[in-house]
Amino acid sequence: MLVRQIKHWLMPLTILALLLAAAVLTARAEEPAKDQAKPAAASPAPAPELPAGHPPIGGGAAGPAGTGDGAALPPGHPPMPGGQAELPPGHPSMPNANPDMPAGHPPMAGPAKLKDEPFLANLAIKVSHGTAGGKLPQNMVAKIKFVAGDKVIKETEAQIDSHGVSILADVQLPGPAQPYVTVQHGDLKFLAVGKAMGSTAADQMLRLTIYDAAAEAPQWSVTMRHVMVRRDARGLFVTEVLVLNCPGDRVWVGQPLDQIVKDAAAARKTAADSRGTATLVLPLPVGATEARAVTGLNPDATIIDSGRLISTDPLMPGTAKIQIAYLVPIRKGIAVLDITAPAAVKATMVMVPDDGTVVHAMGLEQGETAQGGKTPIRLYHAADQAAQSKISLTISGLESAARASAGQGAGQAAAGTVPVQPEKRSSAKLIAGLGAGALVTAAVAVMLIKAPVKKVESKK
Repeated sequence: MLVRQIKHWLMPLTILALLLAAAVLTARAEEPAKDQAKPAAASPAPAPELPAGHPPIGGGAAGPAGTGDGAALPPGHPPMPGGQAELPPGHPSMPNANPDMPAGHPPMAGPAKLKDEPFLANLAIKVSHGTAGGKLPQNMVAKIKFVAGDKVIKETEAQIDSHGVSILADVQLPGPAQPYVTVQHGDLKFLAVGKAMGSTAADQMLRLTIYDAAAEAPQWSVTMRHVMVRRDARGLFVTEVLVLNCPGDRVWVGQPLDQIVKDAAAARKTAADSRGTATLVLPLPVGATEARAVTGLNPDATIIDSGRLISTDPLMPGTAKIQIAYLVPIRKGIAVLDITAPAAVKATMVMVPDDGTVVHAMGLEQGETAQGGKTPIRLYHAADQAAQSKISLTISGLESAARASAGQGAGQAAAGTVPVQPEKRSSAKLIAGLGAGALVTAAVAVMLIKAPVKKVESKK
């Protein structure tokens, strides 16, 4: 009888002991590698943050944090232009985000941090004309500013020759700086911003393209529109990322501002860089407040008027990426997000946290659910939205969802679990701390404890 019991328990105990011993060896083997990786992780430049609530998008090794398990783009969604380097700040990496890499190649590390020390900068400027048949003006002068943070540390000028070239050699700079180059063509100013320069990156070629002005408004469109929603103490905080496409090879300076706003003089006072014309008119949801341009638009050339965000900057040909943000009010636990197309929109994606709220969509189809941090994200899609047409989301249950979230935290506190913060150690590390002898003891205890429980239950 005793022999049969020993044989009965011997194999499970042996297997469990081997598994736990393997976990110990794995944990110990990983420790040196992690310690060696710490200094290297601090050197690359930090990646830009995602817009709040944006889930990872796309698969493959180039995905966020190498997960490769993000949600794919919806069917018919246009490809993202230009790869990871040209994505709007904070936007997740897309599949094959490094287009020059072989498929499946891991993303390369960012540039090393520039040393804070004086250096001699060499900047070559190449100006070209982007309008068919256009000619570079004679005696063109480039104005150059070297900027560190929010301070201009050096200003200079350079003559552009007949080939559109100017070279600045041995420019003494006290530390790392970014070049801003401006040239004027007619009554338009064109700006190009270079990469950061420093003692280990002292040479740079900066290209700048000028265009003739368009006589008529171009048929610009929106290739992609991503709308990210998250609950805020004051309402729903919404971030939009739009990729614009402006055809042709001329720059559009816009239509007179007094044709768009009721009080053009008052509107111009709110936009220091306003030219008195308007190019982009982006309708905002009803009741939206605190609207602002985040990236891609000049905040000093932006006007908020009659529920619209208006840009007075000239509209350049080609592709442009802009990001705006605003607040949508919540009334009696309900928020309505109206999304009006400023022009024809090829693909729209709206992202709403799956936090217990109820969403009613008009003009949008619900897609898959993606993981966006701690809270899953519901994705809604629309394709080929006509200019000035409207789609909308009505989100209800916002108050009850907020109470449920607060109640969960309160319940944990009442149970005495919130103040106790467990150590952030993996189970492998915890097991490794027990030692080999404790492993076998724990294995035996687990196996022997299970049998009496079953016997007691069977007797009942």
